[in-house]
Amino acid sequence: MEFTPVSPDLKSLAALLRTAKTPAELQSVIFDLFTEAEIKTCMERWHAVELLLDGATHRSVQQEVGISISKVTHAANMLKGGGKGVRLLYSRLKRKA
Repeated sequence: MEFTPVSPDLKSLAALLRTAKTPAELQSVIFDLFTEAEIKTCMERWHAVELLLDGATHRSVQQEVGISISKVTHAANMLKGGGKGVRLLYSRLKRKA
């Protein structure tokens, strides 16, 4: 199975997630579809990305999130390579705050 922005399976998953009407519905679907470990990994990755976008250093992200420096570097490299989707949603969250 190929995971690309145009993959029919990925589009189907995105369509499913968009149908959630409330945060509670979305959280329920996430808990249904993903393991606890997968959810934890996603939450850690998002926290790391958020801190990096806020200007935190790799070392401070590692300490605050409690993940390896290689995972922090992975997040930083994703951002260097574009990270358009994450940056878009991050900017929307910041505008709402």
